[in-house]
Amino acid sequence: NLTPRLIAGVIMIHLGIDLLLGTLIKGSKQLNNLEYLCMLLVGLVVSLFGFVQGIGMGVLLACVTFVIESGRQTNIRSVFTGDFARSDTEWSVQQRQKLDLAISEGRLKILIVALQGHLFFGNIQTVVDRIQSYLPASDTLKSKTKR
Repeated sequence: NLTPRLIAGVIMIHLGIDLLLGTLIKGSKQLNNLEYLCMLLVGLVVSLFGFVQGIGMGVLLACVTFVIESGRQTNIRSVFTGDFARSDTEWSVQQRQKLDLAISEGRLKILIVALQGHLFFGNIQTVVDRIQSYLPASDTLKSKTKR
């Protein structure tokens, strides 16, 4: 009898179309354009070439998306001098006064850079450029790479 198979097939097609359209509509509202494009490309590759190829394309696009998105973010949370950051060690009043007197002019030479996020080849140059902008021209960071 073909009726149960026909009904099961129609239900599966209806559910598949409903899930596909729901994902496409909901995804367009929740994802940014780059992520939405990646989702569409993975779906297209799965439909045309197969599941394993779609997984491979998804991994590749996830890596590319990570590099692009991480390159857009700033990795420096804050920058301040040693005058702002103080030691957490508890000193006596007399010791604190001696310490303050001894290093009062040296504190301004200390630069503290608080970082955030991921550092990798795609965004480290912006961190280096920002740190160099705080240094005098004679103290700029030298590149350690051989050319």
